[in-house]
Amino acid sequence: MTLTFSGATGRLMMMENKVSKISAKVDQNFLWWNSSAGNNVNSTQTSGAYIFRPNGTAPFEINGSIAKTKVIDGPVFTAVIQEWAPWLYQTISLLKTPASPTAIFSYIVGPIPFQDGLGKEIISRFTTDLNTKSKFYTDSNGRQMLERVRNYRPTWKYNNTEPVTGNYYPVDSRIFIKDEDRGVQFTVMNDRAQGGSSLNDGQLELMVHRRTLYDDFRGVGEPLNETGQTGEGLIITGVHVAILDNFVNSTIYHRIIGEDLMLRPQYPITPSNLSYADWIGKYPSYSVGLTVDLPLNVHLLTLERLDHTHHLLRLEHQYPIDEAPLNTTANVTLEELFQEMKVVAVVELGLGGNALLSDIHRLHWNTASSRTRGGRRPTEKLSPPFTIELKPMEIRTFNITVTYY
Repeated sequence: MTLTFSGATGRLMMMENKVSKISAKVDQNFLWWNSSAGNNVNSTQTSGAYIFRPNGTAPFEINGSIAKTKVIDGPVFTAVIQEWAPWLYQTISLLKTPASPTAIFSYIVGPIPFQDGLGKEIISRFTTDLNTKSKFYTDSNGRQMLERVRNYRPTWKYNNTEPVTGNYYPVDSRIFIKDEDRGVQFTVMNDRAQGGSSLNDGQLELMVHRRTLYDDFRGVGEPLNETGQTGEGLIITGVHVAILDNFVNSTIYHRIIGEDLMLRPQYPITPSNLSYADWIGKYPSYSVGLTVDLPLNVHLLTLERLDHTHHLLRLEHQYPIDEAPLNTTANVTLEELFQEMKVVAVVELGLGGNALLSDIHRLHWNTASSRTRGGRRPTEKLSPPFTIELKPMEIRTFNITVTYY
């Protein structure tokens, strides 16, 4: 991946995926929406803890949308550090892995200034040259992707009285836009749930921080104005990962990178009088846990010890039926899957893990079409080597009995 920055503004201008030979104009900017101040009466609804409602249809620039920049080049990555304001910094990093399709945006925002008496809701906006035809896509609880169409609802006539708020959606882990004519997809992964939208073609935005000055009359009884330990306001950090690629590669990458982003390693720090060599010799520092790789479309969702010989195991197929090429059925053999234990018995449970699958009987409803879609998988009697099948988007839960090597 190659990034081009503007010498005049310090902002990102272009992304180029050299492996896929795809490039696009990509301008990344921080802006702020001015929070509405009102009295909870229709057109004067306040923006607050439960409601996002700006008082206009255009956000405001921060420091003229000009960032001071500094470049750092190291053996692992190259980074551009941007200072947008004394309270807003961002580092844009590229890993020095030839095939890496991503750019990493790590931001620090806050305390948001409010001395001017205005509530501010900070967004990171990506503006591209993709022709997206009013469409964008957001995830549903980190799994299925849902198509969104600006100023439209599929089941009722949309009344466009709130052109900004009405087009905002929850973004749990990813949001993307596609140019069908060019075969190009631009995806942004986020490390926490945020509000997001595409208010103009070729554009994505995610809300990263908020500070409002009025209550929104939804029960809290106070504005969204947390002052933190210093009394000056909250400082937040976060990460966005941008992917520019074709449709097939983007489909593969955003599922895998989503798990990497959600399950990033934690780094505990503790005082020690041991040298690094002594520490490594005394404590285990590396463990794989599995004897073989899982299929690329399968994720180990849960491995929870219940007692000395029983574990709760969940495996999920991460790809839906319409996301080729990893939308095929996957098979996983459990018996020799784990390095330190052998699976000797397997019983399938319901998704919650609190009942045998064979004991679960779903209610049957009369429908207008009198047709049942999908349907439950027949209960299997699992025997060694305990090979299980996962269909697209399927999650299966098991109680496994193990012996230790």
